[in-house]
Amino acid sequence: MVNEAEKSAKSGDISYANRYLSIARRIGMRYNIGTPGNLRKKFCRKCKKYLYPGLSSEEKEEKGFLKIKCLNCSKIMQYIVIDKTD
Repeated sequence: MVNEAEKSAKSGDISYANRYLSIARRIGMRYNIGTPGNLRKKFCRKCKKYLYPGLSSEEKEEKGFLKIKCLNCSKIMQYIVIDKTD
């Protein structure tokens, strides 16, 4: 479902992406399955909409943090960026 949401967001139809993501979240809640960490960054914590850079969100990196701003509700989420240059 998340792959379908990404495909529809790339084609420019964010409403289908939001619908696919809400279905995937409901299936996970029904079977008591947590959302993996890499998928948590793909939806807004406040309004639960799909976040696609440039279309429904803005991303910027500053001082070791990745800041993602939802363009629907203006919530700013902050994640630590770990350098893997070892």
